[in-house]
Amino acid sequence: MPASYQRSKEDETPKVWGLVLSRKGSKRLPGKALLPLLEKPLAQYTFEAAKESRLLEKTWIFSDDEALLALAKTQGISIPEFERPEHISQDETSTEESIRYFLSRFENQQRPDLIMLLQPTSPLRTSGDVDAAIQRMINAPSADGLISVTPPPKPLSWVYRMDKAGSLKQAGIACETPGEKLLLPNGAIYIIRPKHVLAGKNIGEGHYIGFEMPANRSVDIDTAEDFGYAEYLLKTRHNSIQQNPMVS
Repeated sequence: MPASYQRSKEDETPKVWGLVLSRKGSKRLPGKALLPLLEKPLAQYTFEAAKESRLLEKTWIFSDDEALLALAKTQGISIPEFERPEHISQDETSTEESIRYFLSRFENQQRPDLIMLLQPTSPLRTSGDVDAAIQRMINAPSADGLISVTPPPKPLSWVYRMDKAGSLKQAGIACETPGEKLLLPNGAIYIIRPKHVLAGKNIGEGHYIGFEMPANRSVDIDTAEDFGYAEYLLKTRHNSIQQNPMVS
């Protein structure tokens, strides 16, 4: 929303904050959030999607990485006055612990109605995805949260288990039934009600709804191979937009 936007008492639209969480220490890909992807730092794609959103009132970054904080500042992302302490910046620190600490630093009346977790490792998520997910959550007032999901690359009913001796047996994962789908979390979007996570609940615990995204916007960067695949998809998107400006 524009910087001049002021929330009035008559405005019943939920106040939604974006939150980018990132730790400096990444064992598999050190400095992952700042690694270049088509000449942009990986995290910048998330910052841009958040900035282009019509429904996010504000997006914060909560990180112990000074270089990432500096990049976020250039992108208009809000930086809290308090630092991310070392005790919640460890490998074993849960996402929920970090969110609770972040929210606890604000007075109750300052907190948003909804908080959207935007991991910096999902560069293909768009502002359209962000706004559509928020609207889906607004339309489900009884839901505790939302998780973005995507179809699996192969039917899960094909999965086998293999024991130490190499013997195979079918895993017994259920096939889809009428009116239901088997979907996988893609890591791009999580929406949480602050009161839910502050009460000690974990993400996914309670009544959560799904927001389905296509596979070509669901890449979660974890390995060097993921970078290569994301680069290919971004080039494909760029070429499509050049050939047809109406494609977004």
